[in-house]
Amino acid sequence: MLLALCGLVMLGLVREETGTEAFLVGLGLAVLPAPAVVLAFRWLGRAHPLPWGTHAFVLAWGACAGALIALVANSFVAVWLADAWAHPVDPNTLAAFAVAPVVEESAKATALLLVLVFRGRLIRGPVDAVVLTGLTATGFAFTENILYLAKAFGSDRDEGTGAAITVATFFIRAVFSPFAHPLFTCMTGLGVGLALLSRRRVGRVLLPVAGLLLAMGMHAAWNGSTVLGPLGFPLVYVTIMIPALGFTVWLVLWHRQRELRTVRETLPRYALAG
Repeated sequence: MLLALCGLVMLGLVREETGTEAFLVGLGLAVLPAPAVVLAFRWLGRAHPLPWGTHAFVLAWGACAGALIALVANSFVAVWLADAWAHPVDPNTLAAFAVAPVVEESAKATALLLVLVFRGRLIRGPVDAVVLTGLTATGFAFTENILYLAKAFGSDRDEGTGAAITVATFFIRAVFSPFAHPLFTCMTGLGVGLALLSRRRVGRVLLPVAGLLLAMGMHAAWNGSTVLGPLGFPLVYVTIMIPALGFTVWLVLWHRQRELRTVRETLPRYALAG
């Protein structure tokens, strides 16, 4: 009920900021990439399937509570910086680069923390943690896409540019980089998952912190690419995002195959034992 209330408040704020028509357009376009990303994470977790309720909770947390926390906190900090910060640094740029990654990644990581506290026995390693953080970030990206696409539609309508800005925004966020938010937050999941396998106390403490800091750092690099000129975005995309995505996919699939191999080796013994 609390998550549903957060979702209604969040959608109401977006509609109030962008208008009903733009909100509906943004909502319709934001829905399109979400099912494919959700199904990808569901497939990834098939070796040790978690309950649907747990997946629904983290997805709803990202889309409702996480997005609302980020919107309120980012707006508050942006206003504060606008009053307190002097030129030549743009407060909005500073907030996007230094504040948003910390706020948003912390808000998304809270979902995994809640699952660890109340359903910790469900998470056995990196694959489970990556699936949960990936779904949380997918929900977050869905709500954020509504806002960005609605604003793009409003800009097209006000400036008379047809659908150019909306199409460009949709291509960048839904086609070019639908994995961006999930990739950031999966770093936190990897850190937590590897900590669960660690036999040393230092590793169990430092690995989750390192994963969260890496998530914030990648998020900051992604947001900061906009101030590096026209080549900033492609440069960050090619040199950071693509290698990070490739390494993460390889590592998670390796752990998944390891789990499946354990199942194949163990199940016949249970069958022979009746």
